[in-house]
Amino acid sequence: MATSDPVEKVLMDFLDELNDKSLVQFHWYLSKYKKDGTRPIPKSKLEKATLEETVDKLIQVYGEDGAVNTTVDIFRRMNRNDLAIKLTEASSSRAPGSPNTELRAGASVSVCPAASTSCFRQEKKKNFF
Repeated sequence: MATSDPVEKVLMDFLDELNDKSLVQFHWYLSKYKKDGTRPIPKSKLEKATLEETVDKLIQVYGEDGAVNTTVDIFRRMNRNDLAIKLTEASSSRAPGSPNTELRAGASVSVCPAASTSCFRQEKKKNFF
């Protein structure tokens, strides 16, 4: 049976895959990200943020499910479809809005093909700028 980890740990593990330059790029996208009437996280709150602070801020602003979705969206924008797909798979075993705050890895999920950007472009219009 797959093991479960809290959302915070899963997000930390995925953000830890980014090098310093990519983390700066992630923070830049995050400072521009608008979703469902929320304001972007100010760049000043992200400039020197640790991974832990970044995850805390993501969950504070977007909630647990929103933090995962936001991270997946930003990974796609960064052309890190590998991380986007893996994070989507890890979160797919959890029902949306579920009170369970844990994610399981290993579940299969249907996502946009790595070479396709059609669903990515549709999301871009709704969530950015």
